[in-house]
Amino acid sequence: MYNPSRCAGKEWLSVVETNGTTTKTYRLESGSTEPIAAQVDPHENASVKNAIRNMFLPAGYPTTVTNDYLSYMLWTFPCHVFGWMYSSLTTASMLQAVGVSAGPTGVAAASAAIKWVTKDGLGALGRLIIGGRFGGMFDENPRRWRMSAELFSVVGSLLELMTPLAPANFLLLASLGNLSKAVGKGLASPSFRVIQNHFAKSNNVGDVAAKEEVWEVAAQLTGLLFSVLLLEYAELVTSYSDILALWSVLVALHILTRYRALKVVTFTHLNRSRLIISAFAFVRNEGNLDIADVNGKEGIVLPFHETKAPSLQFGASFDTVITEHGGDPSATNAHLQCFQQEHFVLFFCNDTFHVMLDEDFGAIDLLRATLMATWMHNQEEKPGLPKLSDYASAVRYVEQEFDRFLSMLISSGWELDSTRIQMGGYRIRRLPHSDVVR
Repeated sequence: MYNPSRCAGKEWLSVVETNGTTTKTYRLESGSTEPIAAQVDPHENASVKNAIRNMFLPAGYPTTVTNDYLSYMLWTFPCHVFGWMYSSLTTASMLQAVGVSAGPTGVAAASAAIKWVTKDGLGALGRLIIGGRFGGMFDENPRRWRMSAELFSVVGSLLELMTPLAPANFLLLASLGNLSKAVGKGLASPSFRVIQNHFAKSNNVGDVAAKEEVWEVAAQLTGLLFSVLLLEYAELVTSYSDILALWSVLVALHILTRYRALKVVTFTHLNRSRLIISAFAFVRNEGNLDIADVNGKEGIVLPFHETKAPSLQFGASFDTVITEHGGDPSATNAHLQCFQQEHFVLFFCNDTFHVMLDEDFGAIDLLRATLMATWMHNQEEKPGLPKLSDYASAVRYVEQEFDRFLSMLISSGWELDSTRIQMGGYRIRRLPHSDVVR
């Protein structure tokens, strides 16, 4: 039941929001009829420097990595440059050795090598984009992205398989195929590293990685043995459709075994999907937050989806609340007052629960926000946006039930000190009248 006092009391004069590059201050003067306008700090603006920083450095740098990280990468960069350069010379020499040499009827080995390097360069570009733009997503759901990597690799392989059908477009098809496979590799490598760290229960990452290499090499040698027999059979097959059919069968088996391998991986930490699944089981009184069961319900090929499952965005911008309230300071202030005891502000619009996080939020606050959003979404659907009373009821529900929810998570064996949830970069600081510096 709605408690009016729960959304009354402390009145906020302003909200300061930062996303690492820009600071905004929203004034919420009481009784003002003017729409809320953000004042942007002129000394903090997004720049090319920040874009490069976000591309090459992990989120939260330097506090999220060790002190030697940047020095290592600065030395590794020229190492890779020189490696690519000597590999290009090697490629040109190998092409010359097999008869691709300069002459009136031939193609210069250097020219052929340049085309080959260009093909590899497009692939490297794909890996650069994946690593720079989507680096933060692998920790949250490595199984799904490892599976997505296989799909990109298959598309790339298919494009390369099509080159005999269009020899004149060999470079185009080979380059696009290599690009797709490189994107797959860009998704696979960081995803598998997360899975590899999960296997290293005793922090024996090196040993686990070495043994994984043994498994891979053994599989490679076995595959090469069967490939010799397969290629001898392929020489007897003249129909391209038969080759395509054989390729399709092998690809299907490859994807199926990859899916089965990922399906048995059982994480003991919570990500967004596993947290939502657990919260739904709790609010529906299903009473089963078992680690294996929750992992089994999480999507690998597609994200976890259920018709009543809420969509959650952590680290959302304060603009979301202001826009939906039409810039009304009084309505915005009333909404903030509902969450005066929380380290976050929850707001629903556009079929998504937006969670604005205080600067001092912790892992427990993510659990509280998720339980609150799940409970609201599990109520009878009502037309339009939730009312202030709906938020107040949700806050009261979490106050009453959160300790029991937390206790069930702990007793089920979840590691709550290592949640893996991808969040937006916005953080807010709510300032009441007495705290505003003029």
